[in-house]
Parts: sequence; C-alpha cells; structure tokens
Amino acid sequence: MDVTSLPVWIALALALGIVVGDRLEPDPVALRALALAVAALGPIAARRAVARGLLAILLAGSLGAAALSERLGQAVAGGPAAGLELTIAARPCGLPPLGNGLVVCEAVVVDAGPRRGDAIELPPRLLISALAGSPEALALSRVAGARRIRARVQTAHPPEARNPGARDHARRLVRRGIGGRAYLADARLVVATGWRRQPLADPVRRAWAAIGLLRMRIVARLEAAGPGGALLAALAAGDRSGLDPAVRAELAGLGIAHLLAVSGLHVAIVVGLCYALARPGLAGPLTRAGVADPRPFAAALSLAGAFAYAALAGMGLPLRRALVVAGVLWLAFASGRRWPAGSTLAGAAVVLLAAEPAALFDPGAQLSFAAAGALMLGLSPGGTAHPSGRAARIVEGLRTSLRTSAIALAATGPILAAHGLVVTPFGLAVNGLAVPLTALLLLPAALLAVLVAAVAPVAVASPIVAVLAWPAERALVAATSLAERLPLDGSGGPLGPAGVCLGLLLGLAAIRLPGDLVRAAAVLSLSLWLRAGAPPPIEPLPPRIVAFDVGQGDALLVQGRRGVILVDAGRSIPGRLDMGARTVVPALAALGVGSLDLVIASHADVDHRGGLDAVLRRVPVGRLWLPAGGLEDPAFAGLRAVAKERAVVVEEIVADGRPEQRAGDLSIEVLWPTEHAAEASSNDGSIVVRVSVDGDAVLLTGDIGRSVERALTASGQPIEARILKVAHHGSVTSSGGAFLDAVGASIAIVSAGCGARSGLPASPVLDRLRERSIRVEWTGRDGAVVLPLGAARSDEEARRFGAVRKGCERASPRRAPVSCVAHPSACQ
Repeated sequence: MDVTSLPVWIALALALGIVVGDRLEPDPVALRALALAVAALGPIAARRAVARGLLAILLAGSLGAAALSERLGQAVAGGPAAGLELTIAARPCGLPPLGNGLVVCEAVVVDAGPRRGDAIELPPRLLISALAGSPEALALSRVAGARRIRARVQTAHPPEARNPGARDHARRLVRRGIGGRAYLADARLVVATGWRRQPLADPVRRAWAAIGLLRMRIVARLEAAGPGGALLAALAAGDRSGLDPAVRAELAGLGIAHLLAVSGLHVAIVVGLCYALARPGLAGPLTRAGVADPRPFAAALSLAGAFAYAALAGMGLPLRRALVVAGVLWLAFASGRRWPAGSTLAGAAVVLLAAEPAALFDPGAQLSFAAAGALMLGLSPGGTAHPSGRAARIVEGLRTSLRTSAIALAATGPILAAHGLVVTPFGLAVNGLAVPLTALLLLPAALLAVLVAAVAPVAVASPIVAVLAWPAERALVAATSLAERLPLDGSGGPLGPAGVCLGLLLGLAAIRLPGDLVRAAAVLSLSLWLRAGAPPPIEPLPPRIVAFDVGQGDALLVQGRRGVILVDAGRSIPGRLDMGARTVVPALAALGVGSLDLVIASHADVDHRGGLDAVLRRVPVGRLWLPAGGLEDPAFAGLRAVAKERAVVVEEIVADGRPEQRAGDLSIEVLWPTEHAAEASSNDGSIVVRVSVDGDAVLLTGDIGRSVERALTASGQPIEARILKVAHHGSVTSSGGAFLDAVGASIAIVSAGCGARSGLPASPVLDRLRERSIRVEWTGRDGAVVLPLGAARSDEEARRFGAVRKGCERASPRRAPVSCVAHPSACQ
C-alpha cells in the first residue's frame, strides 16, 4: 500500500478537517470562503505538482471542516421535551443512521392535544424511531417515499451517553443534523398526504421504500426458519434483530461478531457470481454484434448486481465503501489501467467522507477501512505458490485464513478497545476457522436463501430456506457451545487516548512482522494486553455506590475496595431490549469491575431481574441471591439456568436469624423478607439489604410498600442509612414519612425514567423528601449517579452523567443543566 500518494494525503486532510469541524464548530461560511480562495489559486499553481498537491490537501481540509460544521448547526440542541403526544406534518428525507425508522424534515405541529396553546418548536430534522420488525417500522417504510406525511408521535429523549462506558448516540444523530427524536404512537396513525407530481428525487425515495418493504418480507421468511434462518438474515440481509441478544453477546465474546456485518466480502462474492454468470451469457450476443471482448460489459453487469444487492442489504457504510472500491476497479479494468490499491482505498474514503462526513466517527466505518488498509499493507502482492494435493491445499487455506485474520485483528483490536467493545485473545484462532467456513458455506447459503425468499412463493421458498438454514443453525450451536466452555468473561473497558495510540503502533508493528507464526504470536499478545488494559478511572473512586440509568427499572452497584455487589440489572425484552447487555455490562467494564462477589435479584419483576441473565453470562459472579420462594418461582427459571451453566452459587434469602454477610470490605445486613413474605406480593417480597463500609451505610429497598416499611420500622433492626434507594421508583404507595424519619437519610436515589407514562416518581414522594431536606438523585433526570461512600468522604465528589432532561426539573436539580461527561467540574 503506497502511503505517499496524493489521494492518501487528501483523505487524511479531509478526515482532519472533519475532526476540527466536530470539535471547534467553526463558521462554515468562512471555511467555504477559504475553500473558494484556495480553488482560485489552482490555475496559478497548475504548473507545479507540489503546489497543486498542497492546495488540494488544504482544499480538502477546509471543505471537510465546513461540511460537518454545517450539519452540527442544523441540529437544534435538545429538541422538544420528552413525553409530548403530537400530530405532525413533515417531509420524509432519509433513513436513520442508527436503529430503524424514518428521518423527516420541515416538521410542523398540527395538533398538540392538551398543549394546544403552547409554542412547540420542532428541529429541522426529526428522527421517528421504531423497533426492528414492528408494525410501526413497517408503516414508516410504506410512507418513506411519500411527498409529505402526517403522523401521531410521542417525543422522546435523545439517546445520550448517560451511563459509564456508554456510546454517545445523541452526538451521532447531531452530526447528521438530527436535533430530536420521537416514536410513532401507533402503526395506524401515519399516512401519506401527497404522492402526485413529485420531483425526480421522490420516485427515488419511493424506490428505496419499495426495497425496504421487500427486505422486510425476505427477513420475515428467513426468520420463520428458526435461529438458523435468523443467522442467514443477518449474514446476507444485514438484519440481526432475529438473533437472540445472548447469542450475539456470545459471538462478540468469541471475536466473530464482525461476520454478522454485511461488508466487502459479500460484495466480492456477489460480483464474482454475477461475473461468472454474465460473461458466458454475453459472449455470443456481443460477438455477433462485433464486440471482441465481453469482459468489461460482464463486469458492468456484475457491478450493477452488487449495487442491487447492497440496496437490498441496507446499504450500510461498509457496503458503500466496497461499492466505491468496486466501481474504481471497474473503471481501471475497463480503461486497461492498473490503479494502486492504496490510492483506490483512499479514493473511496474521500468519496464517502465528502458525501457523509459524520461517517468518520462511526465504529463500523473505522473498522472497515482499518481492516482493508491493513490487508493491503500486510499481504504480499506476489502471492504464494499453489500447493498440489488436497491435504496441502487445505493446510495452505487454513494458513491463509490465519494470516488474514491476524492482520485484520492487529488493525481493528485497538479500535474495538477504544469503543469499549470486546477484544478477545481467542479471536485469532476462532476467526481462522470461522472466516473460511462463513465465506465458503454459510454466506453462499445465505445469499441463495435471500434470492429464493425474494422470488419464490412461500410454499416453495419455506422448505428450501429450511434446508439452507440447517448448517447455519449447527454453526450457531457450535459457537454457543464453544463460548460456554471458554473463559470469555471480564473486560478492561474502553482504553484512553494514550492506550489507543500505543495499541495502533503495536498493531502496525505486528502487521509488518515476517512469518505467520511470529505475527500470530504478536497479535495474540496485543489482544491480551488490550483485554487486560485498565480503563480510565471514573471518580469518585471506591468505595462508592452507582445507580445506573436503566429507565423504569433498578440497577445499583455497591463497590468497595475489595468487594463488589450488584443489585438488579434493569429490564429485558427478548429479542428487543436487554439493559443488562446494553447498559450494565459495559458500565461494569468502564468502572473497572472484572468480577462480582454477590448479585442480588431483589424480586421477580422484569424491570429488576430482566438484565441479570446477560450479567451472569458476561461477568464472573460468586453468589446469586433470590428472594423467598425464588428457587421455585418460574420467573427466575432462566436466571437459575444461566447460574447453573456458570457454576454460580444460588441462595434463597430470608432475614430471619441470618447473620451479617461479608463481601470483601462490604458488610451486608439482610433486613427483609421474612419466611412468611413468600406468600406476599412480588413487590413486598423484595430483598432489602443495608450495606455498610467505612462507617457509612446505604439502604436498598427494592419495590417494597408501606406495610413492609412499617414492619421494618417496628422491627428494631438497624435501618439508619445516609443514602436511601427510594422504594418502587418513587411510587406513592412507598416512602412514608415515618419510614423516612427512621432511616434519616440525607441523599435519596430515585431509579425511574423521565417522562414515563407511569408518572414516577410521584409528586407526593418528592414533596416528602423535600420537606426533610433530603437531596434527590434521580437517574431519569441526571443519568447514572456515582456517590462516594465513607464517613470521611464529601458529597461534593458525586458525579452524574448527562444533562438535566427537559420535563424532569420538578425534583429541584442541584446543578446547571450541563453534561458531566464534557464538564466534570460542573458536577461538584
């Protein structure tokens, strides 16, 4: 790969300009004026190659900075408040950069319901989100090509990074000029209001909408074949919604989750198949027409087939990169010229970044270009001799796969670590087997299944898809079985900038090492180092309590110097949402928690115990506590099964006569439930514990109600604590005045969403806390809250993630509405 060519430097200058535009947000008008001045100097410097190159680099940098600055300026900061039900009229103007749904422009409020008199402003670009495969997603796909639409939506919060280790998806939207987010209230409440006399762009949008509907139909037919069909849908159609989140987590733990991303490998296979079919088919007609060489025409048809497939697969950024590279290669082939590989890749980067500057910050784009560049840099252009004999060819194929995997992992490992994603030392060996299996068997089967599902009737397609899905299902079973046997748990969390830079240098050195075994050993060492790398410290340091923002649910971590306890892990909806995998596990890694001494499932409600399955699968756990009756409760069946797989000790906890427990330097007193509480409701059977460390105490109350509070107050047990986790998310049926007086807390943690229809926390509860001068830390308002523990610690060390959300100011915020991530000093 030639790193000195002008396209490479132009790509680097464009990328640097985009970074400057993102960080400083300079005036785009001034930058465009600079670009115009640079372009005007072009004729003057036309005779000198060095001057032309410098001007091209300067022009690329200034235009890059201007492009992203303009996108940032288009987004209205914060958008509308959450929880509003509005009828809007808008123009569909694109697909979302993350998730499913529709981006609309020029949105205006038609009906604000009870808030008709309020002035509600909408941003120039609004994202209407929907769950993959839901009726709402289908309804939005049907109107994506309309001239204008009318829809009933509920406004939502932007997907901010409101927990340790979380990715800032809100910034990702803002970089594309999207300033607000909403959900479709009902699939039946969206209609197209104009289809006729449309400009040329509108038929294109309607074509994209038709392709989206076809894709949804294909995915539905594939997923009907079971887990194997869901894997085929992920491999060939780019839709991973049918795969169980636990399975995706296990594939990520093995280091092969990238195989689920539709990428350049798919395009290469489609181009090869199309070329193999088109060349002999065109030879006869073109020869009769006087064309001697049919290859350029066959290549053009192959490229068209690749574009059609990429559109059907969602046209993700790796696909767009592969299409640009394929187009450049076709031009070189048609013109009879050989273009340098490095210049081709750099040209693809320039085209994509010029059209979509925010792609520079997308992990998928970074991994795609890094892997492609590393393979160009590390693989020998001369190739190797083809061995004779079947056994020798198999051995050479495995060596080639191992070599390719080592080079790609050396480049992508540091990028994965930078984003807090899984870096596994087993990735090299597993990829060495999984990549050829996918390329030679699973991917061709997936492409054939997509073709059959698209063109054949259901009665014909179903049995064929079932046959093609069988090897995919066997591959999934083998992968999950391997994941259960390997020690994949634990992660070092996201690396800091210095660690990432060092990792990239080490990866570059590993790529250039001679010999496959030496390179493989270096990449394995790099993976181990990235896996064990310590994340940047998050203050306040332990001992501390962390209340994660999991919406309407509970997830709390008490972290001592030597002991760690997790109580609950938020909600889980199979196939849709898993707060344990999405929020709690990355947060534990970012906090430096490699194992848990004790996990407590306070009670059986899904908003408390739902995410614990993912935690037990991904993090080593010593003991699991269930409430009275938990060993027989069907609601805990899945959790008990995972605990058995992971050899976690499971105990059913009652308070009667139970001595004080220890977890390192943490002291745990079980206050509830009693032996008779198993007959009570799930909420009143919650495990209540008092955790002490360094002369300080926190009281964790689950979802108990007033009757249990009265029983605890009268029991004579020590319930005094400086920090109280408010019971039942601040429900009016809990947190009675007498109980609050007996606890005597100075800080109350409310774990509840903001703008939730439940109305929690209830205003009477907030009033009772305010009357007693108890400071409220509300996760729905403040994001995750980190509070120091210890009699000698100051409450001013507390840290909160995220800005105060609109509509959640009623609990008397103690700070200015700025992000603690960007401005940590504002949280003190």
